[in-house]
Amino acid sequence: MLRRECFSGFIGVLGSMVGLNDEGDGSVFALTFSGNEKIGKNITLIPKLRLDTMSNDLFLNRDLNPSKNLSSFMLAPVFAF
Repeated sequence: MLRRECFSGFIGVLGSMVGLNDEGDGSVFALTFSGNEKIGKNITLIPKLRLDTMSNDLFLNRDLNPSKNLSSFMLAPVFAF
């Protein structure tokens, strides 16, 4: 499954939105890839890979330098009974 999200804003409408620059403008583009893998009768693993890009350097890379990009991986085990 692929989900796309786009946000764009300016301070006059959104107030103090995360990621706005000094002029009050900003945007975010995010992609999320996810899947479901059934393990046995009651357990499902849901892996997710998310890629975010902002118009401003809001994130920190592994060297703790400002960056416009962030990638993250999550794994959710779900038990159904």
